[in-house]
Amino acid sequence: KRPPLYGHERLLQEKNDGIWKVSPEGTNIINPPPTKYDNANQHGHDRRRGNNDEYNNERRQRRRLNILLLYADDWRHDTLGAAGHPVVKTPVFDRLGQEGMRFRHNCVTTSVCWISRVSFVTGQYMSRHGTVYPKDGAFLKNWNETFPGLLRSRGYHVGLVGKWHLNEFPKHEFDFSRMYYGEHYLKVRGGGHIHVTEKNEKDSIDFLRRRPRDKPFCLIASFFATHAEDMNPKQYLPQRESMGLYKNVTVPQSRTHSDEARNRLPPFITEDNEGRIRYFKRHDTPKKHQIMMKNMYRMATEVDTASGRILEELKEQGVLDDTLIVFTTDNGLYSGEHGLAEKWYPHEESIRVPLIIKDPRMPDTMRGRVNDDLTLNIDMAPTILSAAGIQVPERMQGRDLSELYIHGDGDNNKQRIPWRTEFFYEHPQLYNAWSIQASQALVRKDVKYFLWPDYGVEQLFNITSDPYEEKDLIKDPRHKKLISEMRTRLLELRDLVI
Repeated sequence: KRPPLYGHERLLQEKNDGIWKVSPEGTNIINPPPTKYDNANQHGHDRRRGNNDEYNNERRQRRRLNILLLYADDWRHDTLGAAGHPVVKTPVFDRLGQEGMRFRHNCVTTSVCWISRVSFVTGQYMSRHGTVYPKDGAFLKNWNETFPGLLRSRGYHVGLVGKWHLNEFPKHEFDFSRMYYGEHYLKVRGGGHIHVTEKNEKDSIDFLRRRPRDKPFCLIASFFATHAEDMNPKQYLPQRESMGLYKNVTVPQSRTHSDEARNRLPPFITEDNEGRIRYFKRHDTPKKHQIMMKNMYRMATEVDTASGRILEELKEQGVLDDTLIVFTTDNGLYSGEHGLAEKWYPHEESIRVPLIIKDPRMPDTMRGRVNDDLTLNIDMAPTILSAAGIQVPERMQGRDLSELYIHGDGDNNKQRIPWRTEFFYEHPQLYNAWSIQASQALVRKDVKYFLWPDYGVEQLFNITSDPYEEKDLIKDPRHKKLISEMRTRLLELRDLVI
């Protein structure tokens, strides 16, 4: 009889003649040595059934966790059932949030695929890791300071399947790798096609089944969905079996999906801007907008389903409760808001992305909570390394997110652990001066200051009273002092991230 998907406690390895297995290196304890709870049966507790919380917590702290990263593409913070989305269904991620913690104000420091992905593995801002274009591979010289490099050097079996989005892939630095992205249907050797999300799922499960059982593992399941197929007029091509989803639903249109909102953008964002060009491919008519959004939401549900099957494989192998599980994405997405498509700029739709963490070490009192702290994509590398018991390199700029959920009660914990209340956002000019303009921002939960550095243009938005960023307050004399303070603070933080 198979155990339930969540909440099952089972040993990773069998006990051989009363001796706990240890890795050949002598540093990776696959099963911890006996603790005072190993004889818990004589006190009326059956350790095999995991009904002694103190015993289980000690075991999990002493064991190096496996790591599963479910990493999707072009998926903003509110595209989740758990976030209250009126259309899209994501039951697997919703359940993951109930068993773990969802982070409501999780953001990226640069909202574009390849830069965000390098920040994800390095824990560094673009200004420090130096990757501006996919051809820029300077960060690879310091691969031993990325979280995949450090995990592998400490005995982890490390794999990556799916999207990489940089010209050079360090295949020799992974134990398992299968790279592909750009198209939603991929050719299969011998004829036929497979959907990219289905292949992400199959390759992830193949990694899990092939992995050595005497090592902890880290798998980055890097989904290409829900990124558009840019050169295809259809843009979003879900699996054929999904076409019945959302068929009879009308997708609500955002209040800033309007000509009025588009005209409030700075004048240098012209019709030659890449965000406008892609807007006309996807959202310029109500009919086109409905088709595009439904197909994108179908692809989101497909990623959710595929992730559920990967989690099912962890359960089958008996390691689900020994695995740190993370769902997040590389950047957000405009879907017509402000008259734009894609990402790049500092609006909420672009910079905020989902984050759900299920950590075996998380106290029961913290499970199912929604965290409102400002968290960043650069926090993932320190979080992962800390979970593996590996010292975080000094050049990483993020923080270990387990500080927000591992110790004590949430409210008391916040009093003990000061957390960031703002962050610096950066994005370079890409391609040319009119295509994707450089932008910077000082982001706080209640207010946001934009700087368009190549034009010397500033904007100010009160996020509390104006969550859709419709009313620019930069010329309001009542905010003169705030603007001066935020302008100075942005420059201070900009210097610190280098």
